[in-house]
Amino acid sequence: MPWVNISALKAKRRALQARQKSFISETATVPMAMATHRMARPVSSPRYGSSDAVARLTADSTALALEGRAALQPSPMAMISIPQGRFLMGSPRTRWGEIAQESPQHWVSVRAFQIGKFPVTQAQWSSVAKLPEVERSLPSQPSYFSGEQRPVENISWWDAREFCLRLSRATGHCYRLPTEAEWEYACRARSMGWFAWGQQLATALANCRCVEGKGAAQTTPVGQFPDNAFGLCDMHGNVWEWCADAWHDTYAEAPLDGRAWLEPTDDDLPSAKVLRGGSWQEHLQDCRSATRANAAASTRLNHVGFRVICEDAVLSQG
Repeated sequence: MPWVNISALKAKRRALQARQKSFISETATVPMAMATHRMARPVSSPRYGSSDAVARLTADSTALALEGRAALQPSPMAMISIPQGRFLMGSPRTRWGEIAQESPQHWVSVRAFQIGKFPVTQAQWSSVAKLPEVERSLPSQPSYFSGEQRPVENISWWDAREFCLRLSRATGHCYRLPTEAEWEYACRARSMGWFAWGQQLATALANCRCVEGKGAAQTTPVGQFPDNAFGLCDMHGNVWEWCADAWHDTYAEAPLDGRAWLEPTDDDLPSAKVLRGGSWQEHLQDCRSATRANAAASTRLNHVGFRVICEDAVLSQG
């Protein structure tokens, strides 16, 4: 695997992110890690894994969006329109073997959708947390690392769902968590390599841990690194991102139409949800487009956040 020209990478980042302070990072070339990612053992929590779970989540958001339709407000988030398409999800066999939880590779068709350009920031979280409660209370400032433009973290899957419900009611748009297939499709942005930019392990392009153990060792403000071909930032590193799906150990029998896969199959992890993207504390090889992790829905960690999808098409039918 070739080394990356750090000077060229930094120059590209300055040109793309001239409005923001330069973030010092390094490049490295290392073999792909084969470790299984399990963020935390699940603890008992309300179950949300029935066969109609995603329909219920979307229906709840849609109902609240229609409720607030008379007082439609502009979305407080930068959203990117992702075109419909078909992509190869998961990882192929490599000289290091097969990564079971990213296999088998399979073709998935995804409909068009809108997704946040950045992970939800602390400023956005604080604003929505002040809105009337829908199903549960939300902490106004849950993050371990403070900064309005840093991604919000230390929030559970349930917290992220409540955020979507409140935002739907307040704006008249239908917000929800992305499905795992939607997330990977958006992350890859039609690329086929380990990362959106190709095969090179370039820590100058993402907030992650360097091989030598050096790095930011914390979250960084969103948008400090170049966006992918779809215009999305921070899909690799910074914070892990919650998805709507229940955890499955492999892709055997996974949906092929981009919908969320909700029925849990692991008796040891009945409440586990999918996390994607890696974080500031992972090595870059563990922040690949196909990397998967899981955690109990009630888990709160300082390297786990989320981004949202907006389904305006639902409202246009009314």
